[in-house]
Amino acid sequence: MKRFIPLLSSLLILASCVSYTLTVPQTEVNAKVKKVFPVKKRYSLAEVVLKNPQVNLLNGNRGEVKLSYVLNLAGVKKIKGSLDAIGRFEYDPKSATVYLTGLEVKGIKLGGKEFNARKWSSLIERLLGEKLYRIPVYTIKGSKAKLVKGVEVKNGKLLIKLGM
Repeated sequence: MKRFIPLLSSLLILASCVSYTLTVPQTEVNAKVKKVFPVKKRYSLAEVVLKNPQVNLLNGNRGEVKLSYVLNLAGVKKIKGSLDAIGRFEYDPKSATVYLTGLEVKGIKLGGKEFNARKWSSLIERLLGEKLYRIPVYTIKGSKAKLVKGVEVKNGKLLIKLGM
């Protein structure tokens, strides 16, 4: 009995230190993000449609989203282009979901021509702010959701760290 108590307490201490990682490949992240698109935003004289998202996982805690867009202006033919934005991954314990948040526009193309992203990014971010604010990337099901300790990207994979 004297040996059993120290052994049991050692096992409990070891068990409390156990952690593991959920690995989410880029293909799975892209499949989840594609379910959210296309996204439409209407204004009095215009409509913006965002579609064809492609997420690239960047080392650290960042992700890049490449989107194509269609701008429908009243009385003008459709204007097509693309934009690139970079954000960070965050876990929301209330929804048990990892989101790509805080997207900042880094590049804008209109008909294949580059535009000055600095000049136009704040306008685009204001116009599409709530649409690009939080893009759901992965939802954790069951009791694992309460064990999330952090999220990071390494070697092209989203890593969700779980622990006691």
